Amino acid sequence: MNKFHFFRKHRVVLLLFCIAVLVRYAVFLSVPPLAGGGHDYELYGAVAEHLLTARSFGDNPFLAPGWPIMLSVLYALFGNGWLVLGLAQSVLGALLVVGVYLVGTRIFDPRTGLCAGILALFWPPFLLLVPAYGDHAAFYSVLFLFGVFFFFRGMRERKIGLVGVSGILLAWGALTEAIGLYIPVILIAWLIASSIFQPQGSPRFRSLRHAFVPLVAFAVLFVSPVALWAHRNAAVLREVSPQTPVAEAPFINKRIEKDAFTPYYARLLALPFSPSYIAVGIDGTQKFFLIPYNLSILDASSPVSYIAIAHELLSENVRVRAVSGREQAILGAKVIVTILHIAVVIFGILGMALLPAETMGGLVALLLLYVLGTSIAVGSLYGDGFRSISPLAGFLVPFMPFLIVFASALFLRMKERATFLLS
Repeated sequence: MNKFHFFRKHRVVLLLFCIAVLVRYAVFLSVPPLAGGGHDYELYGAVAEHLLTARSFGDNPFLAPGWPIMLSVLYALFGNGWLVLGLAQSVLGALLVVGVYLVGTRIFDPRTGLCAGILALFWPPFLLLVPAYGDHAAFYSVLFLFGVFFFFRGMRERKIGLVGVSGILLAWGALTEAIGLYIPVILIAWLIASSIFQPQGSPRFRSLRHAFVPLVAFAVLFVSPVALWAHRNAAVLREVSPQTPVAEAPFINKRIEKDAFTPYYARLLALPFSPSYIAVGIDGTQKFFLIPYNLSILDASSPVSYIAIAHELLSENVRVRAVSGREQAILGAKVIVTILHIAVVIFGILGMALLPAETMGGLVALLLLYVLGTSIAVGSLYGDGFRSISPLAGFLVPFMPFLIVFASALFLRMKERATFLLS
């Protein structure tokens, strides 16, 4: 009887999860997987294999450990076949759908949650995460989504357990993507600001005194694994490079992202109006918001750029070639996916600005500005080299669940307003 009650109570969540897994695995089996398994999979996969066989990170001792550890667990339980990884990505994608539904339901109402969940269920850019079966974008997005949501809900409802789980999830996120290392600072700053500036009469964040114990639990559970990793890095550095000062031990060493914690990078962030920052900022902001992540998967084995073809058609000095039927189909699919992506981004940002949602919109906007500013700062430091190896569109992926929720809420409010005016 209790089991029946559980399934009945959570039937929407279970139904969305099961359908999402089936849809994503069908996409995975029908769309050619991304060459090499996705961004950096060859590197992460090799480290995961080394973790299983030698219990070490091999030749990449300072690689961000979050995703390789997850891969090593999958390898140990199910093997390292691409079908297994495709199923894992399908499950991660389904968790994003469930997270979208829960956020929409808790922050707004069940109707908004269901609308957002259905949108996330079939939203093409989310489906494009699956063919990149070795990419960690979906994994980090799940950690970020539930980490931020549990923090918000735990502090609002004064549930120390949820706040503690949030600390664990965000710590694992910081060990997966270094940009997540400062997320707790943003969360705490938002908490203080919301407690000071919120309207009178709301009991949610009225006193920081009530938030002290949950915040201590959050800080301990976040800092502990991060500190252990930093301590481990110092020990490894003494072995591999005894002459290097321990203070210079990197938090991670994944290409150029390690330099995001150097003094030069800090000075760069303090000069956001430098010419290099503005130049990269304009280009980077466009790519950050307007280009769907993994859009190139639609090309299969023949890359097709609608931007290049449009430039070719508009150029007076280039002879226009015939566009094949296959290219037309690919271009059409890319245009549709891009338009849907831009629509959700615009509606989501407007929803954050226009809908109160008990300051949740302000929190997401603050986090979004932090990630956008950081990614552009790194881009201005490394220029074209950074943009070619670290797609800026990938930094937006963890925020898309929240943008889908606010876009759905705004759409439903507009629909209600139109119905009222026409009645």
